[in-house]
Amino acid sequence: MYKYILLVVFFVFFSCNRKLAKVDTAQNFKPDSLNCNYADFDLANYFNIDQIARFENEIQRFIKMDSLNKPEDSCIVFVGSSSIRKWITLESSFSPLPVLNRGFGGSTFPELIYYSNELIFKYNPKIVVIYEGDNDQYFLSPYQIFECACYLEKNIHEVMPNTIVYFLSAKPSPSRREKIRSTIQTNKYLEALSMYSENTYYIDVWSPMFDENLNIRGDIFKKDSLHLNEEGYIIWYNVVFPVIEQKYNSKIP
Repeated sequence: MYKYILLVVFFVFFSCNRKLAKVDTAQNFKPDSLNCNYADFDLANYFNIDQIARFENEIQRFIKMDSLNKPEDSCIVFVGSSSIRKWITLESSFSPLPVLNRGFGGSTFPELIYYSNELIFKYNPKIVVIYEGDNDQYFLSPYQIFECACYLEKNIHEVMPNTIVYFLSAKPSPSRREKIRSTIQTNKYLEALSMYSENTYYIDVWSPMFDENLNIRGDIFKKDSLHLNEEGYIIWYNVVFPVIEQKYNSKIP
C-alpha cells in the first residue's frame, strides 16, 4: 500500500512538472516566420464555410439594433467571442466613450473575418478592440491564428488606415488548462504582430489573471471556469479602459 501511494505521488509530481516544463517552454517561445501573405488569404483554408454562418441570427440582431439607433461617429468597436459578448457592463462602464459591444457567440477569427463588414467596417470606427484566439485553438494552430489575425489587421488598415487596432491577449481559463501552452504561443504571435504593424497594439489581460503563486485565479470566473464573472471584468476594465481612453482622446480633437 505504501509503495502504491509513493507511485501515485511520483506520477502526480512527474505530470505536474511536465506541465510546468511545457509552460516554461511556451514562455520562452519566440515567434518566427512572421510573413503574412494576406493577399493570398483564403478563408476556406481555416474554417468550414458551410458552418461559418452559425451566428447569423446574432449578426441580424446587430443590424436591426443599428437601424433603430444609429451608432455615433468616431466610435470604439469591441468585437470577438463570448468574453466580449458577456461583458454586459462594457458600454456603460466605458462611458462617456462611444463604445459598441459587438461580441458574438463563441466566435473565432475566421468568423470575425467573415462578418467584418457588418461588425467593423460599417461603423468606420476610430478604434477596434479585438478578442479572438481563445476558441480558435481547438482547430487552428497558433501560427494559423496569427495568419488570420494578420489578414484581419491588414484588411482593416487597407480600408481604414487611420483606425487604431488593439488585440487583447487570449485569457487563461481553468477549464482550458490543456490549452495553456498554445494560448501563450498565440499571445506571443499577437504581440509580435502589433510590434510590426502600424496603428496596431497589444493589451495584456493575461498576466493580471494570475495570483501571486502564478496560479490562474479561479475566483474571477463563473462556475463554468471559462467565462469571467463581475470581478474578472473589473480586472479587464482596469487594464483596458486607461489605454483606450488615452488613445481615443489623443486621436479625437
